[in-house]
Amino acid sequence: MGRTIAQALIEEGKEEGLKEGLYQGMQQMIIETLELRFEIAPVDIIEAINDVMNVNTLRMIQRYAIQSGSIKGFEEKMKAITL
Repeated sequence: MGRTIAQALIEEGKEEGLKEGLYQGMQQMIIETLELRFEIAPVDIIEAINDVMNVNTLRMIQRYAIQSGSIKGFEEKMKAITL
């Protein structure tokens, strides 16, 4: 038996909600990493991180947050991938 249009829309909404939750969780993890490592996460960097809606890009940004020697170095690497 097939799905109704309403069921399909509900399912699609659930999937979008899960994706958004995943992005928000990853974004928050990156921001917390920056705060722990550098004791600061400038507002412009937080906004840029929150604009990223791609799992692979967020993973790369997380790696940069862990590997960068300074917040400035992190910012430069992040700008290179988000432009």
